[in-house]
Amino acid sequence: SVARLRDPLTNKITDDPEEITRIFSDHYGKKTTDPDNLQDEPSFSFPDILNDLMQQFNVELTDIFPSFPLQTSDDLFSTDEIKKILKDTKNKVASGPSHISKHSLLFLIKYIPNLFTSYINLLINK
Repeated sequence: SVARLRDPLTNKITDDPEEITRIFSDHYGKKTTDPDNLQDEPSFSFPDILNDLMQQFNVELTDIFPSFPLQTSDDLFSTDEIKKILKDTKNKVASGPSHISKHSLLFLIKYIPNLFTSYINLLINK
């Protein structure tokens, strides 16, 4: 526990637990972001070099990444159900044998929800 801390705004030392909490919250709030509240959507575009290589070797993305059907009525979980489960999971939960963090899974469900949901259901059905 921190007994005293210098407030960077006032440059005064405080021993008030609420002020110390506010100082830490402000400091770390500037250094971290919540994956659920990202302001800028990432842009996913292929560099020219990748397109050039694909043309040179006469390869399509579907050759490298074969498609599989997205969500079907046989799926056990919907995207909304998976989102709710992930959001309700504690932040400090152990990642398990996969070593994949909760924040990584939240990132995937946010940016590729249908693919991620299909993958989860595919794993469960195998």
